[in-house]
Amino acid sequence: MKKSLLLLLAFTFYGLLSYGQNVTIKGQVTTSDQLGLPGVTVVEKGTTNGTVANVDGNYEITVGSADAVLAFSFIGFTTQEIAIAGKSTIDVLLEEDTQDIDEIVVVGFGTQKKENVTGATSYVKMDDIIGDRPIVNSAQALQGVSAGLQVVSTSGQPGSTGTSINIRGFTSINGGSPLVLVDNVPMSLSDVNPRDIEAVSVLKDAAASSIYGARAAFGVVLITTKKAKKNQPIKFEYSTTLSFDTPTEIPEKASTREFVEALDDWGVFRYFENQQVSKWLNYLDQYDANPSQLTYLKDPVSNTNYPIVLDPESGIYYPLSESNVIGDLLDNAGISTIHNLTMSGGSERISYRINAGYAYEDGILTTDNDSYKNYNVNAFMGADLTSNLKSSTNIFYRSSVRTNPIGSYGSALGSTMYAPIGFFELPNGDILPFDTAGNKERYRIPSTTDTDNLRMFQKLEYTLLKDFTITGEYTYQKGMTTTRDVNEQARFASAFKFVENNSDPTNTQYSRGYSDFINHALNIYTKYNKSIGQHNFGLMAGFNKENRISEGFSINRKNLISVGTPGIDTALGEYGGGDSYRDWAVMGYFGHIDYNYKEKYFIEANGRYDGSSRFAKGSRFGFFPSFSGGWNIARESFMESVEQISSLKLRGSWGEIGNQNTNDLYPTIPGYTTPEAKWIDLG
Repeated sequence: MKKSLLLLLAFTFYGLLSYGQNVTIKGQVTTSDQLGLPGVTVVEKGTTNGTVANVDGNYEITVGSADAVLAFSFIGFTTQEIAIAGKSTIDVLLEEDTQDIDEIVVVGFGTQKKENVTGATSYVKMDDIIGDRPIVNSAQALQGVSAGLQVVSTSGQPGSTGTSINIRGFTSINGGSPLVLVDNVPMSLSDVNPRDIEAVSVLKDAAASSIYGARAAFGVVLITTKKAKKNQPIKFEYSTTLSFDTPTEIPEKASTREFVEALDDWGVFRYFENQQVSKWLNYLDQYDANPSQLTYLKDPVSNTNYPIVLDPESGIYYPLSESNVIGDLLDNAGISTIHNLTMSGGSERISYRINAGYAYEDGILTTDNDSYKNYNVNAFMGADLTSNLKSSTNIFYRSSVRTNPIGSYGSALGSTMYAPIGFFELPNGDILPFDTAGNKERYRIPSTTDTDNLRMFQKLEYTLLKDFTITGEYTYQKGMTTTRDVNEQARFASAFKFVENNSDPTNTQYSRGYSDFINHALNIYTKYNKSIGQHNFGLMAGFNKENRISEGFSINRKNLISVGTPGIDTALGEYGGGDSYRDWAVMGYFGHIDYNYKEKYFIEANGRYDGSSRFAKGSRFGFFPSFSGGWNIARESFMESVEQISSLKLRGSWGEIGNQNTNDLYPTIPGYTTPEAKWIDLG
């Protein structure tokens, strides 16, 4: 009896030792074509212990138990879980996932299979678009990615928000642009780091966008940001790009001789600064024949000659050759650099992703007065709070500093072809730079614009019953913009008249502006999906409410004591300024129903009862319905023999959408604009 007991204890102790021993597992992950699959994530289930397959698909992982289970996952493939069961080598064949994310598109408040959508939509993956392109602005990343989506950059200035987005044709007489939603909440594309975007859906017609009501008159752009996956080891990713920009297709100005000969052909005897055209042509002939016979105007700084002569009789300057005014402004190759650092991972119940981005752009203008710095932080955490309740938390933060140039490309184009680009000595001995675009850039103080934007997003999703979920989303967003500008009344010499431009120290001025906004958004909606045999149903109903308050003020004061230390309190002149206030709110009830039979015949209906504070009481609400249907002919039996066609769908749609865009946020309230109010006689 004692021997049996001791033997049992010995086996038990040995088993405990075996269970606590580390076990190393090796193997290869392949695809159906027997090729090694690199980048596959291999995780010990229930832990954060994991590794990644190498370029040949081979992996090696050490686990803490011989009873562990390994999870093999890769985007586009079905995840497999395999118990070790005493094995030291495990080879895995991963099969492609037929429900790959490329086949799922984001639509209003949900997702659908791409082949089941009956509205006019398009869907693109952002990583496929960007690649290694040096893009800072998310709007620019959308150029040329979707039929019917027109993205036009109206300014080449670094950090400029002058990007126009239009879907399918013309807007209204009041203008308009698509509604841009980031994770179901309105947000400016300039606030989103392109590297944080997972995918973009463009809703083009009323059937697809009517669920967004009065703000969807010009289409909807849905941005889905990147999230994290569960059961993933902690992973760090770093990417950087460096690019150089140079101006292209610079217009070539006419030569000085061509210009003067044109004046002669037009019958002009004297030019604006009293130059006699005949004498001007004579000087040009002498210059072409023997340049050394003429006495030229000298640059007092570089001690070089300008190709400009001073007529001894009249004291008038006659330019004889061209200068590179445009090249003097665009003398630098623009440079941009982008850095992104991402940390992500997840356990059985929690997933997280944090991305920090930094971008710097210096444009093609001389100096760094057209520079832009942008900082982005995007933090996401998803958690299974209970078996039925899921939480998603997302925090965006952006801070940027933009320097606004003084000299413009237009002013360089508009200057004369012979404008000198150096310095000029006045009769009193003062030396001043000429007022060319390049000199203004070098010798004036540029204005700056600082922007900060914070957005906090919280989503809770509760599964009440099988196939029935309730979702609540709340977003708080606050943005601030500060501008600073100094008019230092810098002294310049006219490159046209060869005299000092007017400047007055008492007209120096410092200006300061500040504006902010606060936005609240609430979405509550339910979804129910049910399949009965070959019949598939989907229902959704929800409520949306948003309000926005924006305020601002500006102040300026003239006659600075010192332009080197500008400020409101360091000026002696009069004050100026003003303030502003605006607010608006929208509220709507929406619903959606869809039905398909064998994923072959489709019917969808949307409706939204929407209200806007921009209209008078009693006229604020409107109902916006839409209907659409489709027939996937490729799924018919008579098409089975046509292997070249995988999808052939006929669809049709009808819908109504309102438009709340007005020239004034309070169009129903009668009032006077400030200039009109000055004419009111209160006596």
